[in-house]
Amino acid sequence: MKYYIIVIFTLFIIEIKAQTDDLYYSYAFSKIESMLSGKDSLNFKQAVFTTENAYFENQLDETVFNNAVLFHTSICRGIMKSGSIVYPEKDSVKVTAQCAVFVFMTDTIPIKTKKGTQIHSPFTYNFNDFAGQKDWSSMFVSTLMQTQKGNCHSLPYLYKMIMDELGQPAYLSLAPNHIYTSPSGYAGQIRKAWCWLLGFVIPTVCIIRIFNPK
Repeated sequence: MKYYIIVIFTLFIIEIKAQTDDLYYSYAFSKIESMLSGKDSLNFKQAVFTTENAYFENQLDETVFNNAVLFHTSICRGIMKSGSIVYPEKDSVKVTAQCAVFVFMTDTIPIKTKKGTQIHSPFTYNFNDFAGQKDWSSMFVSTLMQTQKGNCHSLPYLYKMIMDELGQPAYLSLAPNHIYTSPSGYAGQIRKAWCWLLGFVIPTVCIIRIFNPK
C-alpha cells in the first residue's frame, strides 16, 4: 500500500510538472503569435527572451537580459564614435554600425571605466556543445552573454539585437543547420553573408546575390 501511494504521488507530481511546462510554452507561443499577427509590435529581442525564458521555466531575469544587450550596444556606439571606421559612401551610418558590431564581437576591446581600463574579450565558438546536444541552452543568447561562447544560432541573434538597438537594419539568412547575418553596403554593389564559423565572422565567404541599388 505504501509503495502504491508513492507511485501515485510521483505520477501526480510529474503531471503537474508537465502542465506547468505547457503553460510556459503556451505563453511564449501566444506572445510571439501576437507579434506576428500584428496585435503587438515586432520585437526580436523580446521574442528571443520569451522563448528562452520558457525553456528555463520563467527563471530568466528580463531586466538583466535587456541590460546586457544595452551594455553591448553602448560599446558598439563607442566604437562608431571613435572614428576608427572609415567608410565614405552614402550608407555610412548603416555600414559603420555593421562594422562596429563586427569588431565588438570578434576583437579585444579596451573599455574605460571609473575603476580603470577593463578588457572585453571577443566571443568564441562553443566547440564543446555547438549543436546543443549536451544542453539545449547552449543555443541561447542568454548563455552566450554569460559565457562568451556561442554558435551560429546565438551569435547572429545577438548581432541582430545590437543592430536593432542601434536603429539599423539587420537581416538573418537561413541555411541547413546554420543562421547567417546578411549585411549590405553600397560600395561594391554586393550583398554578402557573414558566416559564423570557427568562432569568427568571415565576410566575403558567401556571396548571396549581386543587386543594383537605386
